[in-house]
Amino acid sequence: MNCEGLPFMGLFTIVNNRLLRGGPMNAAVPAISKLVHKSDAPYSNGLRCGGGGCPAVYETDQGTFFVVGRRLSAQEKANLAMDAIEDALEVPADLLQAIANKLRT
Repeated sequence: MNCEGLPFMGLFTIVNNRLLRGGPMNAAVPAISKLVHKSDAPYSNGLRCGGGGCPAVYETDQGTFFVVGRRLSAQEKANLAMDAIEDALEVPADLLQAIANKLRT
């Protein structure tokens, strides 16, 4: 699918030959500025991270947050309203509390 130069392309993005709404995705990629919190709490299924940096929340240089957590299954996501460019994660409550605390300071 080649739609270069079409006037509507500022409102849509092409990913894997699919036209998605939501605007261009060629903006600067946020960089991680610091780790806000890393949790040791298990997920709802009792599993824990197998190493690495999860679950965790990171602050970016653009005032947003990256969240690392357990990716939901298709069945778990079935009742969530999401665009095609979005995904859903499960995170322990203490990660959300860390974001709230960060925003209060």
